[in-house]
Amino acid sequence: MELAAIQETERQVKDVLSSINGMDFADRQTVRKQVEDCLHTVVTLLGQGANATPSDSAAVRNERQQIADCRQHVHQCLPELEQLRTEWADRYRQAVGDGKETFEQLSDELQQQKSPEAYRWKRNFAEVQEIVEQLGQLNGRLMDLSSQVEREHAQTQPPPEDTGPPLDRQDRDPEMPANR
Repeated sequence: MELAAIQETERQVKDVLSSINGMDFADRQTVRKQVEDCLHTVVTLLGQGANATPSDSAAVRNERQQIADCRQHVHQCLPELEQLRTEWADRYRQAVGDGKETFEQLSDELQQQKSPEAYRWKRNFAEVQEIVEQLGQLNGRLMDLSSQVEREHAQTQPPPEDTGPPLDRQDRDPEMPANR
């Protein structure tokens, strides 16, 4: 597989890790640790898959399995983050109270002055939403990577054997009177 594709995917994972490091996880540091551990595993797996030769079927299968494992680790991050997003939205609504519409019309600076707690939970919600979106993009990137590995492998394989002229409909359709 093209090393540049793997490096770009690793960069994307590291961008998510960087975003996580900048987040305020409040009293939920275990979530941070779980997500970081999953993503570090993804980086490790990506590094292991960079050595496959497109013509080596076994190596390609192994590489595609590693990519599938990466996707599984990305998916393992999502439930905790989605739960956190819901929790922080609830905390925001609780902190802002009935004046939510008025509060949201204020500038960021005025929101922070009026209710630092509500502003914090609103910001945390937005940050975790961004992480969830980045993980979705990463998942898409991993699917593209798997397809690329498969395409590169297919290009190294000899063309299929010519089995003769194609069968006409009468030869292959069980509903045709001649095939009953």
